[in-house]
Amino acid sequence: MLRVSRMQKELIPLVAVVSLAVGLQAAGCGQAEERGLPEEPEQRAVAGSGNQNPDIQGAEAANPLAAGIAIERPPHAAAEVAHREATVLAEWPVGTFVENLVALADGSFLVSVVTAKRIDRVSADGSRAVFAQFEHEPTGLSRVGDEVIVNLGAPGQPGWALWGLSLADGERRSIAEIPEALFLNGSTPFGDRSVLVTDSILGQVFQVDLLDGSYRVWWRDERLGKISEDRWMPGANGIAATENEVFVASTERALLLRVEIQPNGSAGAAGVLGEQLVGDDLVLAADGTIYLTTNVYNQVLAVSEDGSRRELAGVDQFMNGATAAALAPDGHLVVTTTGGILAPVDGVVQPAKLVRLKIS
Repeated sequence: MLRVSRMQKELIPLVAVVSLAVGLQAAGCGQAEERGLPEEPEQRAVAGSGNQNPDIQGAEAANPLAAGIAIERPPHAAAEVAHREATVLAEWPVGTFVENLVALADGSFLVSVVTAKRIDRVSADGSRAVFAQFEHEPTGLSRVGDEVIVNLGAPGQPGWALWGLSLADGERRSIAEIPEALFLNGSTPFGDRSVLVTDSILGQVFQVDLLDGSYRVWWRDERLGKISEDRWMPGANGIAATENEVFVASTERALLLRVEIQPNGSAGAAGVLGEQLVGDDLVLAADGTIYLTTNVYNQVLAVSEDGSRRELAGVDQFMNGATAAALAPDGHLVVTTTGGILAPVDGVVQPAKLVRLKIS
């Protein structure tokens, strides 16, 4: 029998809040299928447009997340400011929790929209359309070959699964079910045929084989775990891998961790690269720079191999609730934001966005 601790029980109401936001009840156990949700009108964002769109105003009235959620933020050290030019590519209505993204070769992006239980495809011109609709919330995304790998489940409840979607036509296949998982979150390709996936409640990293669906706990460390009963503050979160190392943001503990990959592919020695560093997701550049989103601190940071950090973007660059980042084929950094649903700036949630940062 799966034992659920008091802390884990406290996280279960998260499911009800997210489901209420889209008028659906969480059901099933990782099964992905087409649903009949109304599709939002395709729209192109205008920087600085605020909440004038009547569709957005309507969403505020219907969506409880549109009012924002006040939370206590972990300590977070200041960074040298070196802001870059930012352009809004696309917007979603206020209260939309836009979670993760992958960049595609044609200049478009796949974006997981947790509150709508779907993945959107955003074209280079900013137009967007539904790429895939699910029964459960899609969280982390990884691109592996000609597929995007997606985590599906209900945060705080067992029964998570990984699915693969063809980039060509959206055809999907079941990869693995992980019944003991409670909140699969960050995802990164690992080796030739697997991904590493964080569990933000269990405080561990799973390795999942994309061919045969087998999985194992790849890394378990107390520094990956939660330290409070705040259901909105995850433990292990974003993850990224090189050939020799894996980096994980442990959000509630405000740590950026680094673990060596041993010759046999297992986890080796682990250490702390950054403290008082509240990260959500991260992406690695070829020069070793880690681009880290901070969500509740509304930033994108550039973290060097020695742990030093610079703030590349903040609220003035539309980073309210910055959740994830990806490097586009043209060299720009592209960031998803929730508009600041958690700890909203001045108490006001902005439309969720996809933002391009000029980093070179």
